[in-house]
Amino acid sequence: MSGTQKLLVAIGFTMVLLAVGIFYPAGDPRGRKVMRKAREPNARMLAQAAEGPIFLGSDTSPPYEWAVDTTQFADGPKTFWAVAYDAAGNQTTSESVTVFIDNSSGFCNDNGICETDEDCEICPNDCFQTSASCCGNDFCEINEFCSNCETDCGICPFCGDGTCNSSENKCGCSADCGSAPISERMVPDVSNFSCQNGTDDDCDGAIDCNDSDCVDDSACAPKPVCNNNNLCDGSEDCINCPNDCAALTGAVCGNTRCETRNGENCLNCPQDCNGMQTGKKKDRYCCTGSAVGDGPIPCTDPRCNQNNVCTEVFIVDSCCGDGTCDGNEGGCDCEKDCGGSDRQELVGTTCRDTVDNDCDSLIDCNDPDCLADSNCQRVTCDRDNVCEPGETCQNCSDCPGVLRGKPSRRYCCGNGQLEGAEGDGSICDGNP
Repeated sequence: MSGTQKLLVAIGFTMVLLAVGIFYPAGDPRGRKVMRKAREPNARMLAQAAEGPIFLGSDTSPPYEWAVDTTQFADGPKTFWAVAYDAAGNQTTSESVTVFIDNSSGFCNDNGICETDEDCEICPNDCFQTSASCCGNDFCEINEFCSNCETDCGICPFCGDGTCNSSENKCGCSADCGSAPISERMVPDVSNFSCQNGTDDDCDGAIDCNDSDCVDDSACAPKPVCNNNNLCDGSEDCINCPNDCAALTGAVCGNTRCETRNGENCLNCPQDCNGMQTGKKKDRYCCTGSAVGDGPIPCTDPRCNQNNVCTEVFIVDSCCGDGTCDGNEGGCDCEKDCGGSDRQELVGTTCRDTVDNDCDSLIDCNDPDCLADSNCQRVTCDRDNVCEPGETCQNCSDCPGVLRGKPSRRYCCGNGQLEGAEGDGSICDGNP
């Protein structure tokens, strides 16, 4: 018994020493004896000391109780008793009760920690209680954990307790879990997946392929840029994936430059590319970048640079995948740079913008989708010497064209396609 304890005397019924467990049951004659001579009882509590009885206090009304501070007594056995008396001076003394006082451990020290000898009943300030649990009863119950009831559930795991528990690893607690390897790839792994396990095995802050130790691991090999799916996507461009991303030529026939890497040669662009394809065969030659014509020769041949400049440098007008919609790029041939085309010609709007909006290679009035547009309602051939929308070289003399002979020299104004022999398109009056 320690600290401040309550001692209770129920005169005429029972005498109880709370928190110690020594009491007179109700109806016990020892309790009635206390009141046998007292008609209007009062009570006093006393304790035995070496120098004699010590008066602890008195009470004039039930339940006759006193708070006793045990720290005023030395540790060891201590005897307590009560005296009941009435107004007439009658009194009687109860039997004594001896308890052992130990102020060193205490039943409840109110320090906020549920310690040994404390429980939720005698020390509610230190030991919490719910409808399903009582901290301090030696059972780890519902809602009790090592963090809130160490006396019942034991000490919480901590780094240095000799056990590598689920919340610890080699990076945070080498004392319990052992030292980390010096390299990600030195981790014992029967599956050889240490660069794919989602763990920073060597505790350097880098996981799997982000760790330089895994640079040679097959799982961390760079993924191919070009997937050859006929779509310019991902990190593809005309340089690293020419099969998916087009590089539109910047060559212009008639600029005195024979741009052989762009496909110009003495047959399709005789204005820029020198050549002779008549006369004795041994004297024939053709400036070109491929096996075209009779006697193909490269730009390094002096004959290719007479009056013109021959170059083998690829002239790029635009490169699909470079992030810029420029040159001749559009939504049809480079959606990645220019955004997707609406894929339709709209009467009254797009049928007059000189753009192939639905990506069918037919522009404005040459597209059947635009037949209802007022701009396309014209006489089939008005013979005004102007090649107008709706007129072609096949149905109107206003539109020039060459339909026979060498393919490189063929063209047809009004068919919706700008062909090499048409030059800049002026020969077709803007109606390619």
